Amino acid sequence: MGSDNFGRISFASSIIEYGMVFAALGIPTYMLREGAKVRDKKDEIKQMTSEVFTLSIITMLIVICTIVFLMIVSPRLKVESLILSILSFNIVFSILGRDWINTIYEDYLYITVRYIVLKILSLFFIFIFVKSSEHYLRYAMIMLFSESGGYIANMFYTRRYVPFALTLKPNIRKHLKSLLLLFCSTLAVRIYIQSDITILGFMRIDSEVGVYSLASKIYSVIKSVLNAIILVTIPRISYYVGNEKLKEYDSLLGKLKDSLITLLFPCIVGGFALSKNIMYIMGGEQYLYGYKAFEILCLALMFAVLGCYYAQGVLIPNKRESKYFICTSASAVINIVLNFVAIRFWGIEGAAFTTLIAEMLIMGSCRYFSKGFHHEKISNSVISVGLGCVCIFVLCKVIGLFDFNIFVETAISISLSVVLYFVILLVGKNTLVTDAIDSFKQKI
Repeated sequence: MGSDNFGRISFASSIIEYGMVFAALGIPTYMLREGAKVRDKKDEIKQMTSEVFTLSIITMLIVICTIVFLMIVSPRLKVESLILSILSFNIVFSILGRDWINTIYEDYLYITVRYIVLKILSLFFIFIFVKSSEHYLRYAMIMLFSESGGYIANMFYTRRYVPFALTLKPNIRKHLKSLLLLFCSTLAVRIYIQSDITILGFMRIDSEVGVYSLASKIYSVIKSVLNAIILVTIPRISYYVGNEKLKEYDSLLGKLKDSLITLLFPCIVGGFALSKNIMYIMGGEQYLYGYKAFEILCLALMFAVLGCYYAQGVLIPNKRESKYFICTSASAVINIVLNFVAIRFWGIEGAAFTTLIAEMLIMGSCRYFSKGFHHEKISNSVISVGLGCVCIFVLCKVIGLFDFNIFVETAISISLSVVLYFVILLVGKNTLVTDAIDSFKQKI
């Protein structure tokens, strides 16, 4: 792709991401909480789904018209109008796909299989059709397929749970307050996630946008995988809160936090230790200088995942979306202001630093507002995790002293780190490992 055209694609994608947030109107988060409570009541879930789906269709049409208008009046967006036109179909299909229905009913097998199949096919198509940097429109089409293929499948699949229906009475007053708060919170999160790329697109050259976008994409993938552990528990957490099963609620949150800590910190340490290798392998020589930005984003990963834990695992299920809105909106405003300053003087490292600051603010404020809704305990797994992370960092640096090929060095470092970390957790009786082994024994 080359860093220039990859930067153009990334800039256009950041604009479309805003459109998807506006079109969704906070409905996915709202329905994960409210829909999970009534999912066994067919009439109630059918009525609620038709009401919020109708609202999302209205907002989708408004967003599409707005994007068309902006492409006409903005010279910068007019240049990328073809890419924007292709990617804008993601907005349409994301609304029609109603992916939140699958999550309400905890149908994670379908979600997983669908996701894996589409990503493998997309990778296959990239190798076949994207042969040079001039094929950036082909790349955009493949990205559209990668994202929207699953939404198109949902249009048929989700009808097994709830019919595909609209209503002339969307009952706006009933849902609007919570939806607006969740929407504004989601928008604020999207702003501080995407504003760095968007502002880079306006203030710096395309190649810098491309290099930073690669570092940000790797960071986002790791964050998404870890956050998925949180998101798949939201329906069950909401069910416990709605039915006042506080003992089960606290137990689940405790296990969730232990799992996150066990998986999060080795990702941070490993990413930091192998930052140059990762950037070179994922992008090539022209992307290598982005390793410092990636190291800063690795530090931001800790605050991002724990912030999601407090926000999605504690505040949202307990209907404290107003507090979540305060956290996200304040962080978004500070992030934008800092971006204009930091990017001007420090470029992509400045953009990464503002993301770190924003994630710290989100985590700290969400943790503060979570007091009283969650009884935190210091897990005995912390010692084994800390020791394991130190050993991972030392191991990666020692392997780096040998004259290995960069691919071989990375493969050996990751493989040995996984084995070493698992052994340390096993000896330290880490709860995630011991519970997994007990579950495996029971199944056998």
